[in-house]
Amino acid sequence: MLRHILAIDHGGTKCDAILADAEGTVLGWGHYDAAQPGPESEATLFGKARSAAVFRSTMDEALRGREVEDLHVITYGHARHGFGVEAHGGRWVVCRGEDRFPLPPGVRRCAASLTTEEIPVLAFHGEESGVVALAGTGAGVYARARDGRAHRLDGLGPVLGDYGSAYHIGLLALRAAARSGWHPRHRTTLAPLVRRRFGADPDDPDGSSLIPFSLARQDRSTFALLVGIVDREARTGDAVARNILDQAAAALAETARDQAEMFEMVREDYLMIGMGGVIARSDFYWECLCSRIREWAPRFRFRRFRLPPVLAFPLMVIREFGMDLHAVRSRLAATARPLLEAIPYYQPLLTHWEVPP
Repeated sequence: MLRHILAIDHGGTKCDAILADAEGTVLGWGHYDAAQPGPESEATLFGKARSAAVFRSTMDEALRGREVEDLHVITYGHARHGFGVEAHGGRWVVCRGEDRFPLPPGVRRCAASLTTEEIPVLAFHGEESGVVALAGTGAGVYARARDGRAHRLDGLGPVLGDYGSAYHIGLLALRAAARSGWHPRHRTTLAPLVRRRFGADPDDPDGSSLIPFSLARQDRSTFALLVGIVDREARTGDAVARNILDQAAAALAETARDQAEMFEMVREDYLMIGMGGVIARSDFYWECLCSRIREWAPRFRFRRFRLPPVLAFPLMVIREFGMDLHAVRSRLAATARPLLEAIPYYQPLLTHWEVPP
């Protein structure tokens, strides 16, 4: 039986798990996002999509109904998080920290590996070097120069970093809604929408009705879900909403500049890939980001990755088999699309379904 790959992308707002074979055919898909009903999980600063309950449910959904003997499990993270697989009681289990997730009893051979969120996307574009800017629930920038130097900045969470992330945007939107009534200069159409979302008074003149929500323990994804509201109001011309997206894009562009200058990349011709839910869904944010980066990297080429990032993960395993990766990535995209048509989260992106050249 061909080797199978179980790839898991566990973000703050969503979690995806796919089962693919060694030729790149997607056989199963498990999905959870914070906007849809799903397994009960405790709210955390990291986002409930990273909870053990969500990890287990998406993994099980991707494997459901498939007989798999030989499996390679891949996800992103750091070795210190304790990810791997082990045999326990005659059965293979996936380990993540102290959590244990049993695999189907038919799995006889199993291996595991870690990657980053950005490196598989670079490989999906057929590139060995370049800059990848991620703006999802969190944010970060990965850069790899042609001389092999590579580094990732940010991804530090909402307190220390995540500059330009969905959380960053949501927090700015919450603050804008709170002070909208202070003076006409701050007035924004975001105010009643954000206040209603959090059960506050939509006509609150000074923002005080948002205090109970702001002081409660919140899941990071709660703030991230405000991005759709901010983007919609920005498209209708609200100045405050547009400024929020531009400010967030400028913050991510600054991280990208830190990376590019570190490796003397700013005057060279490199591919700059944008990925993550914010970039995939907000044209205004993407335009602001590209505009900011062009100011200091005029030779960069820009490409927006709108496919689910988890689709790129199997390439990190399949490329070791010596297969034609162009054919593999085309097959991954083609076989994934029918599965995604049933997932509301991805339906808006299907009109932009495009495999990189």
